Amino acid sequence: FLRGCRMVEVLPGLPSFDWITARLAVGSVLSRPTPGFAAVVTVLRRREMDELTADGTRLLVPEGAAKHLINHADRTPGLAQHLDRAVRFIDLHIRAGAVLIHCQAGVSRSPSVAIAYLMSTGMSRAAAISLVRSKRPEADPWLPFLAEIGTWAEERRRHPERG
Repeated sequence: FLRGCRMVEVLPGLPSFDWITARLAVGSVLSRPTPGFAAVVTVLRRREMDELTADGTRLLVPEGAAKHLINHADRTPGLAQHLDRAVRFIDLHIRAGAVLIHCQAGVSRSPSVAIAYLMSTGMSRAAAISLVRSKRPEADPWLPFLAEIGTWAEERRRHPERG
């Protein structure tokens, strides 16, 4: 399947996600979550979800795993409006086990949400971006998403009661 601008072959049975931390993974919608995932965050437009499931493809989410859908298109401003809920969801479930964040290709949206989560734990923006890119080399968050995340994080610092 296509990830960014490169063709990547996913071998059957092997996961198509990368571990960012011991309990946080980022991948594509074809990621094969293992039973150890406590929760899955899916970042797709509803239309993308419908297209994926129209041919019988299932998003593989472990039985019993909590699910959170962020209905947002790639390369479309406004991702920041979803970050507070996503970060709270991840924070709640990462205590029980690993959390997978996935989007269509695992290149822009899911790495962006992972960066926001890492920043919410106190990591600097630069360190979060560097960590995500070092663990998932194909990660290439859309620059306006990164700008939104910076603004979102600054707003959280100024008004911690909203986070």
